[in-house]
Amino acid sequence: MKRIGGNIKALIQAKETKRNDLGETIATFKDLKTIKGYLDYMTGENNTGSFNAKIEDSTHIFICDYEELPNENEIRLLINNKPYEVKLIDVPMGIKYHMEIYLRYVGE
Repeated sequence: MKRIGGNIKALIQAKETKRNDLGETIATFKDLKTIKGYLDYMTGENNTGSFNAKIEDSTHIFICDYEELPNENEIRLLINNKPYEVKLIDVPMGIKYHMEIYLRYVGE
């Protein structure tokens, strides 16, 4: 049962790595699924606590219903055709009601 809803759609993309003809590792992304939630801006300069450097490095947070997702190191979110690196996926208290996905905007 969906409870959070949202006003923004995020396309979850899985990272795939390939080697080119020179032997260099090239990252590409494959579309997985679209989720709906809320995107909020964070300053990314939260100096009030150093409990998690990944959260402090975040620029945005995406709050949505709980979904089974791959490891945060293997995905990114595309929101309004803009890429966001996933820094941390938090499922508060492990209840699987909703997720807080900490993001860093990486630009065009």
